[in-house]
Amino acid sequence: MLELHIDMREIMGFAKALEQAPGMVAEEQRLAMRKSLDVLEQTIVPRTPVGVSGNLRGSIATEVRGTPANLQGEIFTPLIYGLPVEYGRRPGKQPPTAAIELWVVRKLGVPAGREARSVAFVIARAIGRHGTKGAHMFEEGFDAAEPIIVQIWEGLPDKVFNRLARA
Repeated sequence: MLELHIDMREIMGFAKALEQAPGMVAEEQRLAMRKSLDVLEQTIVPRTPVGVSGNLRGSIATEVRGTPANLQGEIFTPLIYGLPVEYGRRPGKQPPTAAIELWVVRKLGVPAGREARSVAFVIARAIGRHGTKGAHMFEEGFDAAEPIIVQIWEGLPDKVFNRLARA
């Protein structure tokens, strides 16, 4: 009589690991998103103008949210003047002089008071007439980070497979 013995432990182990696959995929997706945002932050923050206070540069934040089927990562600044710095400002309405006055004092060294207000008014008027150029820190930072981010996500299937093989 012929007998055939097949060791199914390895196959059963892999089948058990497959049950854990959705959780592993979700973990690896979140890790990939977190790494992507870290890379973006590393390329955007140095491109962000320091300005008078450094607040804009220090305000760059990231957030990961959503489900594995709809995972979203966001890099942003909550500061209202972030968009005009990114894209610039079209000619038109004159901006408020108060923030410009602080810039005049700190950056140009004009004494605070009447003289600083006068210089700030002239600058605000020029901005109203001519607009400003954008810094494009998010756009240029994204362009610089994109190849690295693509690598992170292209490597995701291998990471998941390797985790499944070790489980």
